[in-house]
Amino acid sequence: MDKVKEDFDICLLGPDNEDYFEAWADLMDNVEFTNDKGEKYTVGNLGDEGDLWAIPEGYDFENENY
Repeated sequence: MDKVKEDFDICLLGPDNEDYFEAWADLMDNVEFTNDKGEKYTVGNLGDEGDLWAIPEGYDFENENY
């Protein structure tokens, strides 16, 4: 089986799967994430909290109102 497909399937099973976090790490290291327009996204996580995020490459945070 294709390793990327296997990792993707593991991630779909959720964090209760023993290989979940390793599969996400492999995907983040080996897959280019894009939207349906082909725009690239940078993907990362928030350490101990484990949240994942994806932002468009070149996104300007300075224009955000918090």
